[in-house]
Amino acid sequence: MKSVYIMTDLEGVSGVVSFENHVHEGGKYCDQARELLTNEVNAAVAGLLEENVEQIIVADGHGPWRYMFRKFT
Repeated sequence: MKSVYIMTDLEGVSGVVSFENHVHEGGKYCDQARELLTNEVNAAVAGLLEENVEQIIVADGHGPWRYMFRKFT
C-alpha cells in the first residue's frame, strides 16, 4: 500500500510573508493564510490521489493543530 505523511506549518506557506499579520491567530491576514495553507494541502492531496496513493495522513504542525480549514479534496 502506498502511504504518504504530509507535515505542514503555516510559516512555510507560499504568500505568508508577515509573522505578525499572517501567522498569529487574530492577525489581519490569518484567515487568508489559513485558506492558502488549505489550498496547498488540497493540491498535494489531489496529486497524490492521481498517483493512486491509498493512505494520506496530514498533520497541521502549527500551534494547536487547528489552522487548516477542514475542507479536503
